[in-house]
Amino acid sequence: MQLEFIDAEQALPSRAEVGEALVYQGMWEFEYPAFLEEIRRPVSVIAGVHDRTSYPEQTDWLVDLGGAELTVLDAGHYPWLDDEEAFAEALWDALR
Repeated sequence: MQLEFIDAEQALPSRAEVGEALVYQGMWEFEYPAFLEEIRRPVSVIAGVHDRTSYPEQTDWLVDLGGAELTVLDAGHYPWLDDEEAFAEALWDALR
């Protein structure tokens, strides 16, 4: 949602600059699993099958890592826009 805000506010001239900022700050190389293993609360992931930045196959490891609940919607990078009803249902399920 932060990227959506940045896009809307045009704080950065292009999406390429967002990617460059992540690369220059080392975020693409950061290893998250060690931190995720420490989570002792339920984890829910909602992904879009057509998202070309976080393919559902890449989120499968969350299920193996921490027993996360994975919901894959027929959506892209912004599932709350692509399929508002399915996203809302998945979100409510996660919050319950």
